[in-house]
Amino acid sequence: MKTIGIDIGTTTISGVILERTDTGKLKVLETKTIENDSFLAAANDWEKIQDAEKLVTKSQELLDDFLDRYPDVERIGLTGQMHGIVYIDKEGNGVSPLYTWQDARGNLCEGKNDSLVEEIQQTCQIPAASGYGLV
Repeated sequence: MKTIGIDIGTTTISGVILERTDTGKLKVLETKTIENDSFLAAANDWEKIQDAEKLVTKSQELLDDFLDRYPDVERIGLTGQMHGIVYIDKEGNGVSPLYTWQDARGNLCEGKNDSLVEEIQQTCQIPAASGYGLV
């Protein structure tokens, strides 16, 4: 039985083909890592945004490449950036870039007010960091 694993990271997209042997052990058949080249130019240093559609396209290309050479794959696992956010419409289509975990707009202060991060920490009594979905 063969399995594909794909990880969509901030700077690269990595994939692995695993096969379970007759003895039950996993054997790595192939690994591949590609640059995702998806960061978008931003007007401010604190903005860290990526082209979500480009990430999907490059991930699909990596998956298709593996499936062309290993058509008997039975399972596919996918992981991705855990603290980013992409806004979508009611049909599930992306309508924004990916705001990555590195985005620092939640640390910005308007006037004398606290930043959004500080407001969440004070109001909710929980730790928060700019770039995480909560902020």
